[in-house]
Amino acid sequence: MSDLRVNSVLQTPQQATAPVTRDRPRLRQAVGEVVSTTFYGPMLRIARNSTIQGKYGHGGRGEKVFQAQLDSEFLNLAGSRMRNSLTEAIYQRLAKGKEE
Repeated sequence: MSDLRVNSVLQTPQQATAPVTRDRPRLRQAVGEVVSTTFYGPMLRIARNSTIQGKYGHGGRGEKVFQAQLDSEFLNLAGSRMRNSLTEAIYQRLAKGKEE
């Protein structure tokens, strides 16, 4: 952050904020991962541990063996694709703090 302030004296405003705007996609991805892991992870775990399992619709032994990896992939997809108010609020707050 100190580099940005020192360099901003010597650069135009567009050049000084370039690193901030370049990092925004990574920030959005990181926020999505945190939200999916923190909020959707426990919900998925509870759903997996429920006693409601029918004769059909589950992956059997293979799904049980690789369940953690499958859940991790589900959470990564949810984090990267979902745009909800919580994710947006956290992203906006962090993006605003990064610009200052």
